[in-house]
Amino acid sequence: MSENKEQRLSKVAKELNVSIGTITEFLKSKGHGVENNPMAKITDEHYSLLAKEYQSEKAAKEEEDDFKVDDFKDLGFDDLDGRGGNFDE
Repeated sequence: MSENKEQRLSKVAKELNVSIGTITEFLKSKGHGVENNPMAKITDEHYSLLAKEYQSEKAAKEEEDDFKVDDFKDLGFDDLDGRGGNFDE
């Protein structure tokens, strides 16, 4: 017996890095009616369609999430935590 797990539209939009409106329009164009409501739920079938369509946006978000402030420390920007530094030098 397969389990049909539903996910909230807002969570999927955040994960795929696209707007809720974009998701609902895409699903409507594929013949799936989904309410344009962040709390609406989508099925695994809907999620599969979305993941396939928006995989590049998801990859871009993951790459952006991997970007850390520590990457700047190699460039000499040691005080990026906002606490100030020694300006008397």
